[in-house]
Amino acid sequence: MKQLAISLFGTLLGIGLALFLYDHFIVQPREARRAEAATVNFSQAAEQAKKITASVDASVKQSIDSAQQAFEAQAADQNKRRMAAEAIAQTQIYKVALTESFMSNGKWPTKASDAGLQQVNEKVGGAIRNISVGDHGTITVTFDGNFAEGALFQLIPQADSDTYQVRWQCRTSGDPDLKRYLPDCSQS
Repeated sequence: MKQLAISLFGTLLGIGLALFLYDHFIVQPREARRAEAATVNFSQAAEQAKKITASVDASVKQSIDSAQQAFEAQAADQNKRRMAAEAIAQTQIYKVALTESFMSNGKWPTKASDAGLQQVNEKVGGAIRNISVGDHGTITVTFDGNFAEGALFQLIPQADSDTYQVRWQCRTSGDPDLKRYLPDCSQS
């Protein structure tokens, strides 16, 4: 029995020693690391939060600025399209009067008054600075500062001498973007 008691005591002592060593070298260091990780450095966390906030704010501001610039560019583009369409619409009375004059007289008028129109020398309105009639019934529309300096388009009549059917050819000059706003015109 003494042998059994010594064996039991030795086993218990070994288990106790193993548990002590396990606790001392494994459990306690793990708990210390956990406690250390759980300790928060509030000043460092606040500084990191400020950096993150500044980064997010800068990103949001950049996105808003970019969207605003795109919106303004699109609005300006639509405004120029509208002004170009209005300019074409304002030439319709000239086209009709010049065509009627050609059909009545057999030749193209060289100025607006020859076709019963007033020669416009002042700003007409919208984006038009001037509408004039030139040789062979050519209508020239000059734009104001809403387009590049010298921007204009011309409507050039082409008539079939047998049928008197009139086709109007359009040309732009002075502003390379004007062709985009007047898609039926060729660039000269």
